[in-house]
Amino acid sequence: MQLELYKALVAANIPDEVATKLVDAMNTHIDNRVNAAVKPLFERMESMQTSLSAKLDGATAGLGTKIDAIAQLRRESQADGELRRSRVRWVVGTALTAIGIAVPATIAVLKAMNII
Repeated sequence: MQLELYKALVAANIPDEVATKLVDAMNTHIDNRVNAAVKPLFERMESMQTSLSAKLDGATAGLGTKIDAIAQLRRESQADGELRRSRVRWVVGTALTAIGIAVPATIAVLKAMNII
């Protein structure tokens, strides 16, 4: 547009210096109008960004707390499972020990009674 405007002014017998100043003045005017029109939009975008950032920070903090709670539950569950496995090992070991003692004793009794 600048070049076309300049050419039109020169074609209308406007001196080069005046045409250049007029094109520069038009560019400045357009820039100022665009900046004035866009300024409220930028301000609103910055406000929205601040609001979203605060909401995300809050959500992230809450999420971190929930993740920590889940991790704690998992550790407790693993510890509880380990305790259960330990109890099962004890019961099985005790039972096998009892069987290991009972079988030879039973065989000895049966031999003493001349049953086997």
